[in-house]
Amino acid sequence: MARQKDAFYFDGFRRSADYACQAAKLLSEVMHDFNPDQLRERMDGMHALEKAADGVRHAMMDELVTAFITPFDREDIDELGRVLDDVTDSIEGVLNRMYYDNVTDM
Repeated sequence: MARQKDAFYFDGFRRSADYACQAAKLLSEVMHDFNPDQLRERMDGMHALEKAADGVRHAMMDELVTAFITPFDREDIDELGRVLDDVTDSIEGVLNRMYYDNVTDM
């Protein structure tokens, strides 16, 4: 049976994946109902999701640094957390690129 402290990591992975899914859904909505006048507002929403995902990652890394025993290898916990955060960052990057490249028609 997993220790209660171990659940923190798995909850963090779940929350990170959830933020990535929310970001993907937001990007899909922007693409399917494209309105260049709303792009800046959508970017603000995406940035809020990305910041929340970063918060989860930072909390996990803070816990990882101080943990004596982890549920599996520290390197694997770090890598999985980083990759999940990178997904959200990349999705935000697509929306930013659309804005900065002044995409006006989809």
